[in-house]
Amino acid sequence: MRNQEKGTLVWQTRLPADFSGIRLGRQSLDRVLRCQGWGERQISHWRRLLTELASRCVHHAHPSELLLRLYQHQQSWRLEVEDDGEPFDPCQPQPIDLSLDEETLLAEPGWELPDPLLAEVAYRRLPSANLCTLELRQSDLHGRIFLIHHQLLMRTLLADYLSERFTVSSFASPREALPVLARQGADLVISDVGQAPFDGLALRFALAERQRQDVPPFLFLTGSQDPETRLLAAGLGAEDYLLTPVCKAELLAVVNRVLFRHQNRKERCDDHLDPLVTASLRPHLPASIAPFGLSMGIRGATLGGSDFIIQQGRRLILGDVMGRAEQARSFAHAYAGYLRGLLCALPQGLGPAEVLHRLAQIMLDDPLLSQTQVHVLALTLEEGGEVRLASAGFPMPWLIRGQAIAPLPSRGQMTGLGGDFHAQEQTVALRRGERLLIHSDGLRCQSQETLPSRWQQELLAELRACAAVPLDKTQESILQLFDTHHADLIQDDLTLVLLERLC
Repeated sequence: MRNQEKGTLVWQTRLPADFSGIRLGRQSLDRVLRCQGWGERQISHWRRLLTELASRCVHHAHPSELLLRLYQHQQSWRLEVEDDGEPFDPCQPQPIDLSLDEETLLAEPGWELPDPLLAEVAYRRLPSANLCTLELRQSDLHGRIFLIHHQLLMRTLLADYLSERFTVSSFASPREALPVLARQGADLVISDVGQAPFDGLALRFALAERQRQDVPPFLFLTGSQDPETRLLAAGLGAEDYLLTPVCKAELLAVVNRVLFRHQNRKERCDDHLDPLVTASLRPHLPASIAPFGLSMGIRGATLGGSDFIIQQGRRLILGDVMGRAEQARSFAHAYAGYLRGLLCALPQGLGPAEVLHRLAQIMLDDPLLSQTQVHVLALTLEEGGEVRLASAGFPMPWLIRGQAIAPLPSRGQMTGLGGDFHAQEQTVALRRGERLLIHSDGLRCQSQETLPSRWQQELLAELRACAAVPLDKTQESILQLFDTHHADLIQDDLTLVLLERLC
């Protein structure tokens, strides 16, 4: 079906206005976009935006259903989200009731600032519905390029060459481009070498120095054939080097080759590295360490994620390396391996608090590790049914005694492992059938709702309902509930370990 203004209707679906409906809509949109040949980055972007948008509409407008439509029109795509709820613009922050006290204010879920992604959404009120639209030019599907050249004529000409296939942002100097590039990111940077002190080479070096900045591939342009400049560019990791003037066909051929090579290399690396990293950081725990039963579940963040778990006999170490970018995952991998080596060297008889103190002292004496922050929980599972534990900023486990569920009280400083650190050890004696839910920050930090929230209320209800259900089934129920609520808004890894006294 074709609409003259909107284009060809590619897909539409009606969904219930709840979290399960949002999840179904996201999955359906994913399949449709893949069939249309979209790239992973753009699919992920629209999945997340749909989830943000629909979640806010459900929470604030209280509709009975959602109607999703996807149109293709010449060189653009258009996604529409229509709901039959109350008037509500998801792009605007909600008014704050100044009569409420600060504690109530901070606990209210609806007053956060809008997600930056929602700035791309247009909102208008129909006679009986809200309509939100997102449009994307065809060229956006092929990558975002930052073009930097000090000459206006050359910059305009190159941008004209590239804009037929790519989204191009043009800048007169590297210094002008740096803050925008650091904030938005790009698939490729094309820059002239420019003039010192802050030239194109300096820009490449500055981005590489930012620990949390993913450095895009670089393509340098210059009118000079100076071999020293070429060597400097190669030494900084430039993908290619073009002499100007350059013709359109040559420029597009090189750009396509660089982008294809970079994406292909990244996908091959991700396909092989991610499973290895995940398996290394969160290995399978044994089903039991007498007299306890164990079950572990994980959910990985879309980007980054930094949880790890180490089991050594009756000792468990759970950790969370602070950070949200992909580098956090790589650092966690290295850090977990480092901790394994340290733990093997520590005496087996050390209690949890003493283990954390030894590790903290080693960190404090190390120039690199002293600059990092890691949250750690150390546990020892005793043969008599007691669990000894100490925390360094890690969330305290929840004690589940039938229908009574509550987090264990924290003791000592709840700072990360490192610096001026002191932990106090506590012992929990479990009776037969009693459980501990051990979890990382991911269980509570995915939503902007502050506890007590709908998510926590349903989680507590699920835990009570599963009090007599086997551990592995309980763990699956928790993760299913987590998926329903949080969809693909996973901002931090979730690691949970259920522990039950069996006899």
